[in-house]
Amino acid sequence: MADITNGGINSGNTVIGKTTIERYISADRAWRLLSVPITATGAPTINTAWQEGVGGNSTANPNPGYGVQITGGLTAHGFDQGVNSNPSIKIYNSITHTFNSIPASTGTNISIASYPAYFLFIRGDRSTQLSQGIFGALTHTTLRMKGQIFTGSTMVNVNAGGATFVGNPYPSAIDFHALTKNNVNDKIYVWDSKINGASGVGGYITLIWNSVDAVYDKTSAASAGVSQYIQNGEAFFVETSDGINAGTLGFNEINKFAGGSDFIFRDITATKSKKMRIDLFAINSAGAASLSDGVLTTYNDANLNVVDKNDAKKLYIFAENIGIGREEKDLAIERRKTITENDTTFLNLYKLKKQTYKLQITAEGMNKTGLHALVKDKYLGVQKDTSTNLDGITNIVFTINNDAASYAVNRFSIVFRQDITVLPVNFLSLKAHRLSKDIVVEWKTENELQVKNYEVEISADGINFTKAFSINAKAKNGGAQTYSWMDKYVADGLHYYRIKSIDLQGKYIYSLIVTELIDKGLNKKNIVVYDNIVKDNQVSLALYNIDKGSYIIKVFSMEGRIAAQCTIEHAGGNSVHNILIKNYFPPGKYELILSDKNFNYHTSLIKK
Repeated sequence: MADITNGGINSGNTVIGKTTIERYISADRAWRLLSVPITATGAPTINTAWQEGVGGNSTANPNPGYGVQITGGLTAHGFDQGVNSNPSIKIYNSITHTFNSIPASTGTNISIASYPAYFLFIRGDRSTQLSQGIFGALTHTTLRMKGQIFTGSTMVNVNAGGATFVGNPYPSAIDFHALTKNNVNDKIYVWDSKINGASGVGGYITLIWNSVDAVYDKTSAASAGVSQYIQNGEAFFVETSDGINAGTLGFNEINKFAGGSDFIFRDITATKSKKMRIDLFAINSAGAASLSDGVLTTYNDANLNVVDKNDAKKLYIFAENIGIGREEKDLAIERRKTITENDTTFLNLYKLKKQTYKLQITAEGMNKTGLHALVKDKYLGVQKDTSTNLDGITNIVFTINNDAASYAVNRFSIVFRQDITVLPVNFLSLKAHRLSKDIVVEWKTENELQVKNYEVEISADGINFTKAFSINAKAKNGGAQTYSWMDKYVADGLHYYRIKSIDLQGKYIYSLIVTELIDKGLNKKNIVVYDNIVKDNQVSLALYNIDKGSYIIKVFSMEGRIAAQCTIEHAGGNSVHNILIKNYFPPGKYELILSDKNFNYHTSLIKK
């Protein structure tokens, strides 16, 4: 419903009589945070509204495509009967900060406006066979209620400590950033029904205002529409700014946002802050990855390296959780200063099951001279430490077993190391490229003031480098120069290179790191994704010396959604295959997996 004040110009407009409000729910067996955008006057019961008036009779479905079954009590009190008595509708207790069942003595026969918002488990419409439990067919449904809609301004009290459960009072999307906040942090926790694993029931997404970049930072969401725009019928959590005193959150007609329901939230790529996003994926027996949870750190000189109101604490979900451990707290989003010295991000993982998982680390704009990052795995030890791509994606696949150390909360951390830089020389470019069976390293410089020489350093892991070649500087008193060196002793695999510039006093700086992949073996099995770029919604995949067989190809978005899936019949030897990416998937980073029972290959893609 639009702003009835026309942007505050006409404050006397009213809506007379009752209005039917509908909320479409997609086919997900999951919990939802739902609000009640009508007044208490003449409001229907929960039974009449969300159970289509037949609550207590689980087999009754008078209006296919509408309503939901609600369990948790006796038939006489409006509850449908399932395979167990687990409550599927809850209200929030602001004292204990937990969700509790609605009063069993009245059940769903109470007015739906008795509470401003609910936590409702939705299996589908009322055609769902409760006796089938988790194996029941999924269906879409529409929840509706008829009453006097809320209009005008209202104020919601926000608890001094803990989180406060708030429902959108309007039958319209609203812009959370535009709400009036008195000692309320510009931070929200919303619910995404599509995360928390392939069979999960949803989880919290955290959004917090980034004043440096003038955008909301958010932890990873599987649903594209998760944003600052709170939809009609949606509820959310907020907290006070100081965590000590109570606050208020003001809703006004001009806060309504006409495009909110269809708005697709996109991260702004041209930001001032550096970012590192860490997502936890659950991988099932078929190799499919599903987003379980995620955290985010932004780096900027305007931030503080202490936990304050600009950080967002973690709200835990039912199953797997990931948090950033800082000052004995778990954070979903943290703000830190730009890394100028050694630093560590401590990851805490909870409720892991005995299966395979993946940590996907996505860094944006962090690749600067002298900075390196290493993922440390306490369980597998130093031999499994992994160098992190500071301007791209790094995947860490790990398995949980019966050993308690494999599911230790603090198993993983990310250690940053910052080298000291002291010289005025500028590296204009550095590249490494294959020439026949060798690798040529080329670099260009300017401002070669008092530079004595350059050393080419090589590495097999991107962390531990050794000197391979030295060359004297051509222009010790300034100017621009070009240098090159050929690495003739390269084995198969990924090679890392960097340049060390040394001045006349022995001080030095490092260039950025570049890589090049070598596969010299004519009979070696190999797979190449051309340019690692999706062009015209297709990616070209070349197979070299791969055994005959059926291979499964899957392409996943960063949120764990399958963008492409197919099976190819490979005749053996060499072949090229074009894989179609569904055109409605947005530009961004994706992961390709090719596998059979004996073979598994991963690579990252960019869709432009």
